[in-house]
Amino acid sequence: MYLKPVEISYESANLETSKSISSTLNSKGDININTNGNIAITGSTLQADKSANLNGENITIENGENKISSSSHSSTSSIAGYKQSSVNTDASLVSSSQIQSDILNLNAQKNVSIKGSELNGGEIDIKADKVDFIAAQNKTHTESDSIAIGVFANANLELTGNGVAVNYSFVQDKANANTTNSSNSITQGGVRSDLLGTAEAGLEFSKTEKISDELSHVSNTIKGSNININANNALDIGGANFEANKDINLRAGEIVSTKYEDIKTQSSTGFGLYIKERIEATSPIASAINQSAQNAAAKNENLGVNYGIVASQALANTANIFSNNLINTTSNQTLGFKFNQDKSQSSSENISKINAGDNLNLESTKGSIVLNGVEAKANSINIEAKDNVILNAAKSKNSSSSFSLEIAATNKQTAGYHAVDGGTVGEGIEGFASASYSKSNETQFTNANLNANNININTGKDFTLNGANVKASNDAILNVGNLEVNSLADSLNSQKYSALLNASGTGGLSSNHLVTGSVSGTLGIGYAKTDKTTVTTQSGISAGNEINGHVNGNLNLQGGILNSDNQKGNLLVDGKVTNSEVSVYEKSDVAMIRLSGGTNQSFGGVVDIDDHIDKTGSVNSVANININNNKNHGISTDTQNTTDTQDHSWAGGTINLNSSISKIKNGISKVTGSDSTSNQPSNQPSKSDGPYINESTQTTRL
Repeated sequence: MYLKPVEISYESANLETSKSISSTLNSKGDININTNGNIAITGSTLQADKSANLNGENITIENGENKISSSSHSSTSSIAGYKQSSVNTDASLVSSSQIQSDILNLNAQKNVSIKGSELNGGEIDIKADKVDFIAAQNKTHTESDSIAIGVFANANLELTGNGVAVNYSFVQDKANANTTNSSNSITQGGVRSDLLGTAEAGLEFSKTEKISDELSHVSNTIKGSNININANNALDIGGANFEANKDINLRAGEIVSTKYEDIKTQSSTGFGLYIKERIEATSPIASAINQSAQNAAAKNENLGVNYGIVASQALANTANIFSNNLINTTSNQTLGFKFNQDKSQSSSENISKINAGDNLNLESTKGSIVLNGVEAKANSINIEAKDNVILNAAKSKNSSSSFSLEIAATNKQTAGYHAVDGGTVGEGIEGFASASYSKSNETQFTNANLNANNININTGKDFTLNGANVKASNDAILNVGNLEVNSLADSLNSQKYSALLNASGTGGLSSNHLVTGSVSGTLGIGYAKTDKTTVTTQSGISAGNEINGHVNGNLNLQGGILNSDNQKGNLLVDGKVTNSEVSVYEKSDVAMIRLSGGTNQSFGGVVDIDDHIDKTGSVNSVANININNNKNHGISTDTQNTTDTQDHSWAGGTINLNSSISKIKNGISKVTGSDSTSNQPSNQPSKSDGPYINESTQTTRL
């Protein structure tokens, strides 16, 4: 426990661990392990100054596992509030095996399996029938619970989308002052376009529970001066990163790279209660100014102005000025309840890294070479496959959903100035309920990459790039069957639905001294949708100097690029040459409608339409080298402009109307000078007889 001038805090924690039992074997000379059986090293260290030689039927080098359980509790008390929280965590963490030697030899009659470990040496040689590099797993489960009660206060002032805001909340641990703009406007994007400023203070209570699970992978680390791996059958490099000062030689019947996917899931559930006093200043003139500024901003962003919305805004603003107080202040006393539930999940495939100071050589003697999410760098990269060479991008995904509910009851008092009635006052009660639900899904690709000064690729069958880039600073030479270069498109899809229900009642003393009143209600619905595809990085083969080679089959580019910085090189293609584009688009619509009406012939509505985004386009294939000794091969040669876009977007806007039939009639009469007193009852008192009730707004003129 510790004290601060205005705060008392308490913290406690408990930790339990279960560590992997490890062994250590050190030698200033050599370590030799020879057996007809199996060799297994788990979570241990083997270190030899000269050489380490392991010979057996199967060799397994794997990580150990450390388990950790922790719990913590904390509380804070101050004059502003009280909060307490608890966090419980269970984790299973990798404890890597480490093998280090100037010369390291692993020889197995059958299999070599290396998992979550580190191999470090000068010369590293691994020979077996099958070699697997497997990524180990870290797992973490966390649960937290928090309760807080404290004061909050906020103040905002804004016009034309620019303003200042001051915020404080003990519960949310927030205290800041900042400027506001269109992205965080107090007008809620135009729904409250008549709002000039607010000030509020109150007390809030919240309870939140969170659960998260995280699975991450720890790849093997293989470092040496030279790294040589030979497997008669399969070699899986998906769970390892390789780094050599000189050469890396990987030779096997087939070479693959397994995908390992990190996954994180989170869920949160919370509810809260609040009581507050809030003061608002509104004006229909501010609404007109804010909407004009919104339209001007849209024009500056080259969005087409929707003149139907602009005309509707002008009509609504005119009616609002006739019908409502030119300036109005409202004091609200509110008691409310909030509930929210959020869920999210993210996943990403691992990236395997291969870095060689000199040469990187990959060879498959029986099958294909498939590299998923691999980043390789070397002075020279040479790939030779009996069958296919396939390079695939790594994929990541994000999804989320959210539900919220708010219910509140308000007692309010209003005061303002009306163009017709002069000074006015009013009082009423209000009930409010709103709910919203949203979800989103996103997929992104990270291209595989081969980078070297010179790159040579020879295949018995096909060479396919599915979200991959082959970059040679000097020359790229290909001798392949079919050549396919495919660009992959990222995607985003999100939706949101909202609903609002509001009921209010107002009352006062009419001019004939009888109690009058009205009941009104508001119903609102909202909808937002975004659907988008983009190509972040096009797939392709590029060279600083030349791209040359022989394609024994067909050449197919789907949003792919063949680029020489010098525009030199030639591909001889025996089959067909085809190319196609990748379609991309962005479509977004956001709309909210609120309609209201009352027993006193009042009516109103808010129509808020966000900018309508409608963009379509294509990512085109490009080749600026010769194909069959011809530059005129029917494929675009413009490598600088590979995307075509058509934009059919237009600007949105907000229409905000709040009026009544009687006040529109009275306003027209005042402007035209016509006398409507003949339609009044004979016993209607004069203005001097006492307070007068505005029949549309139920505010009392003083």
